[in-house]
Amino acid sequence: MKCTLKAITAMSCGFVLSLGVPNATLAINNLAYELEQQAANEKADRLSGTVKEVSPPEGINKVQGEVLRIKRNNYVVRKYSGDVLQLYLDDNGQVIGTVRPGDRIVAILHDQRHVLLIHRVQ
Repeated sequence: MKCTLKAITAMSCGFVLSLGVPNATLAINNLAYELEQQAANEKADRLSGTVKEVSPPEGINKVQGEVLRIKRNNYVVRKYSGDVLQLYLDDNGQVIGTVRPGDRIVAILHDQRHVLLIHRVQ
């Protein structure tokens, strides 16, 4: 009688425990997949050099586009939207690297046309 009771108890416990195994396996697989995705995203961010965007202060704008012409301190830029802008670089502005017509740039502007910074994009 005791042997039968122990056997039934052991089988019942085994059955109950086996019910949770598939769910635990799925949870472990999902966790592993999520960790792999997170690591891949972090690696892609490091490789691309992306930085999380911070909203610029009031009156500061960012323009991305292609330089069409440069004449003294005036830069004519075609934005990616197709609009053409004439930007003025005064003594307070800065150009990082060498910028020539045909280069793609990112410009930080103050007062819509006055350039604070021009940076060439590869």
